[in-house]
Amino acid sequence: MKFFFLLFFVSTTLHANELSECGEYTIKGVIRPLKDGITIVVNEKTKSELKITTTIPESSQLAAFSNRPVTVTALLNKKFDGTKGFAEKIIKTEFRLPDPMNPKDTGINLEKKGECAKSL
Repeated sequence: MKFFFLLFFVSTTLHANELSECGEYTIKGVIRPLKDGITIVVNEKTKSELKITTTIPESSQLAAFSNRPVTVTALLNKKFDGTKGFAEKIIKTEFRLPDPMNPKDTGINLEKKGECAKSL
């Protein structure tokens, strides 16, 4: 039992540390048009749901993928605010086929660590 608790603690700690970094991320989720613009939703309808918004010019690149599962490579230069993130630049977007049997089918992974933007 202690082993499972330790495993859970380490895995959640690693996930939290990853989202506190700025840099280039690979994001597997769904593009959703919401009232505040186009949003990349990761782990949709779960307790670990993440929403990543972007600038208006970058949102126009995502509009063609509306309501579709995608893999997005994006530059996030601000730290996550709870479950909300901001993508400064969309580098690449491609369709993906979701695997409902794989619980790690959606997610966010830090590919290259970068500098965070200075807050005003």
